[in-house]
Amino acid sequence: MFIQVDETIQEKLPNFMLILTVFDNVTITLSKYSLFRRYVEIVKKDIKKELTVKRLRNHPIIRAYRDFYWHYLKIDPTKIRPSGEALARRLLRDKEFPKLVNLVDAYNLASAKTFISFGAYDYNKLRFPLYFSFAQKDMPFLGIGMKEPKYLKGTELLLMDQEGVINVYPYRDANRTKITGATKKVLLITAGVPNIDDNTLLKATQTALRYIKKFVPDVITHEPQIVYIKDKN
Repeated sequence: MFIQVDETIQEKLPNFMLILTVFDNVTITLSKYSLFRRYVEIVKKDIKKELTVKRLRNHPIIRAYRDFYWHYLKIDPTKIRPSGEALARRLLRDKEFPKLVNLVDAYNLASAKTFISFGAYDYNKLRFPLYFSFAQKDMPFLGIGMKEPKYLKGTELLLMDQEGVINVYPYRDANRTKITGATKKVLLITAGVPNIDDNTLLKATQTALRYIKKFVPDVITHEPQIVYIKDKN
């Protein structure tokens, strides 16, 4: 699977990696409550063994996302938190964990456990190839849950297909390609940033795949594909 990269990204950003995984035979339903609660408690217990809310922000993975937000995207990560951090904070504070649909619940739990951000897209709504580009000022973007489009500042990093934005990278997915009850094939993206090593992303991906197989019976998983957003050498 090919991702084109705008020359400006090559000039302005350090190397980082994505992992793309395709799933077939997907059935989107509500998660079984007992399964969902069991995994919430497992992940919460694991996180609380190692961290507190106060120490969370200094974890090296979360630090890498925060630094990427601050230094390259000009985003305050205390206002728009990296998804892994936001989800882990909910568990550490004993707040309710979001329950959506089975596949999304699975990768959200993997994100809370590993602190890595994931995004999932209805494969059949995508128009390949995908490409990375910085936003143009005042470009409209309609994200999931938004009633009206937001006009971008021009500093955002965008993952796009041939019809438009699918993700304001790495934190907000577009409404057009969201997972719905009609979704049968999914592209999952493990969203790397600079200073998160390849092995960490691979392990996080495997965690997400294990959870998805538990939450989405009979799903068929294709071999994950590594994509470098700059030449590693």
